[in-house]
Amino acid sequence: MPKRVLVIDDEPLIRDVVCKFLRRSGYDTDTAANGMEGIDRFREVPADLVITDLTMPEMDGMQTVKELLAEFPQAKVITMSGGGDRFPEHCLRESVELGAAGSLKKPIRGRDLVIEVQRIIGTAE
Repeated sequence: MPKRVLVIDDEPLIRDVVCKFLRRSGYDTDTAANGMEGIDRFREVPADLVITDLTMPEMDGMQTVKELLAEFPQAKVITMSGGGDRFPEHCLRESVELGAAGSLKKPIRGRDLVIEVQRIIGTAE
């Protein structure tokens, strides 16, 4: 059974692109539009990996990482961000200090995404 990745981002285009790269590499994907929805999805169907944006409405990515790992300490998370005023690049490092297994700077290249996913959870099968 292929490994499952939950992609949390408020931008539908980003979710679609990330999922497309992952599916091409053999992973199953699921999506959520914000951190609250993502944690609810994880509770329903736990994923092998969560990829979350940092800048989102309802619940931002830093809070998502904190709450997800508090409830599911074994969860593996990759954070992603394009920077900006609210979550500058140093926040990606801070997310790893909070417990994220890795981070990616937007715009994300498909090859870099797949390499990071494989580093954290292995190949799709």
